[in-house]
Amino acid sequence: MNENNLVSVVICTRNRAAQLEKALLSWCNVDRERLKEIIVVDNGSEDETLEVVENISKNTTIIIRYLYQGVVGVSAARNKGLVSASGEIISFSDDDCYPSTDFISEVVKVFEENPTVGFVGGRVLLFDPTDLPITLQTSEKIIKFPLNKFFRAGLIHGANFSIKSSQVKNRFLFDERFGPGSYLISAEDTDFINRLLWNCVPGIFHPGPVVYHHHGRKTADVAKKLHNSYSIGRGAYYMKCFLNSKTRSACIEHFYSELRRDFDKKRILEIWGAIKFLRVSSTEQNEWKINAI
Repeated sequence: MNENNLVSVVICTRNRAAQLEKALLSWCNVDRERLKEIIVVDNGSEDETLEVVENISKNTTIIIRYLYQGVVGVSAARNKGLVSASGEIISFSDDDCYPSTDFISEVVKVFEENPTVGFVGGRVLLFDPTDLPITLQTSEKIIKFPLNKFFRAGLIHGANFSIKSSQVKNRFLFDERFGPGSYLISAEDTDFINRLLWNCVPGIFHPGPVVYHHHGRKTADVAKKLHNSYSIGRGAYYMKCFLNSKTRSACIEHFYSELRRDFDKKRILEIWGAIKFLRVSSTEQNEWKINAI
């Protein structure tokens, strides 16, 4: 890796100018010696998103690039950022997350200490203690993910996910059927990582890189709705794995173990998600965008 300008940060956003402004201001405080650029992908906003990006860009020496992706869905937005980023490392985060000041150096350090890995996930901690402790990854243990094994949802979050461009870019895209704003709501990051692992791209979770999630969810009803969407996306992910001969056996083994552990509402929602995946996959309009394993 070159000594400088290693990392491109990609932040996708839609109609959340106030949250984005706080996030961008926090990114302006990171260690920037090895930061190449911040790319903001506007996923069809109708608010002041562009103005926020322009105003902050004028008051920092960090390169902040604004891209517009009119196809709604976080996967489409991430793909726009992925193909446009020029850094040797591409780090994805969200518009309601704030990085630790040493985030960039920690990401670079993990890749340098693990030269064979193609992706790294880091911790996602709670920013506001009055928010519910959900959508977090707080583990302080390093987890190495074996190749050609089923990847379990929730181990790495898209809010703190970095890839090595040389191993991933021009080979993989996010499946635009998955993720917020799409038909299948969630699991875009899990599906993407699973495809990396089944195509000989190793990766790890490392507690070094940290972002703080300012998600603002405070009620049980909101949390329940979110977890239901995760179950639907997870079921769609299971079905995609089941339909592929390469991953079918591992998927069946995992889902069977989950069924033996419990059968409750989330399993029913997973089955519904599997059915939704079959429905959306019966159309051909998005086939050109999808990477097969």
